[in-house]
Amino acid sequence: MPESKASAKIVNEVPWQYRVKEQHPLFTTTANEYGKLVPAPKDMPKERYTVSKKFSEHLSKAGPYRNFSLNTKMS
Repeated sequence: MPESKASAKIVNEVPWQYRVKEQHPLFTTTANEYGKLVPAPKDMPKERYTVSKKFSEHLSKAGPYRNFSLNTKMS
């Protein structure tokens, strides 16, 4: 499987500076162990797909959804 030049560049140029956090022995997580491993080029995505920003742009202009239903709660 050919290695992506972009992913190899990211892995090789960015120094991995993860510090293992001290955890309570009864409440350790596997995420802490997994996170300290340096990612290999095979773990990096080969391609990146962009997503349209239409929805977010419309929401920022129009504002969030507002509920106009009938309020039946007695005060």
